[in-house]
Formats: sequence, structure tokens, C-alpha cells
Amino acid sequence: MMIETQNYKMLNAALALLDPKLAALVVTVMEDTLRAAILDEVPKRVAGELAKQSPHLGITAANIWEIYGLPASKRGPAMLDRQLIEHNCDFGMAQLGDSDEWIRVFDPQLVILAMNQGLLEHCKKYKPGPKAKPGKVVQLRPLH
Repeated sequence: MMIETQNYKMLNAALALLDPKLAALVVTVMEDTLRAAILDEVPKRVAGELAKQSPHLGITAANIWEIYGLPASKRGPAMLDRQLIEHNCDFGMAQLGDSDEWIRVFDPQLVILAMNQGLLEHCKKYKPGPKAKPGKVVQLRPLH
């Protein structure tokens, strides 16, 4: 369905004056240019609007671990969390809904860069070592 507006009517009238093959070429170039502009600009604008509306929009290390299809691991997301902090990908802490629980969230675009720069391979090779044993408990004497 073609949307009839004054601009489209003028464009159609101008194209009607051209040779049909030339008109088809002009339309193709215009469509390609518009498509490229949309593909380039729309994601930036959407990300910008989301950032304005929700400055703490981010993703957790556990979500990232799952999205990349990494093998199930209890300590894998914790390792990824530390690595992403070292890569300066974190937004900080965000509160989970109405609860009192806070979680660390990461910038999805920075995460993609870090993962593409070798962090994904590191995660795939990650094998957690034995869990550290708790240290010796020391009883403190009160000062008199």
C-alpha cells in the first residue's frame, strides 16, 4: 500500500517524466540509500532513547553467560563478572524491581566488544579450580 502524501505525489510526477529504465534506477538508488541510512541510524537512535529513559539499562553476567551459550557453571558467571569489570564494561549496580536486592549490570555494547576481543574464548576455556577452603578462624580477645 502506497502512502499518498504531497511529497510522494511530487516524486511520482517527477519519475513519470523520466525514461522508465532511468526512473527504476533512481528508485533503486533512493531505496538503497534510505535502507542504508535506516540500518545505520535506527539502532543508534533506539539505543540513545533507551539510555535516556532508563540510564541503568544493562545486562548481568549470568545473562551474558546464557546468551553466549557457555557451558553451565556455578562460578563461570562470577568469573565473567570480574573480567567485565576489568574491561570497564560495568554500568554499576541496579536494584531488582521492588526488592532490596542489587545486582551489577554491564553495558551490552561494551560487553560485545570485550567478548569479541578474546573474553569469549577465555570463558569457553574456563574450568573452575577447587573451591578455596575457608581460612583458620582466629578468636580475637577484647582489649582491656
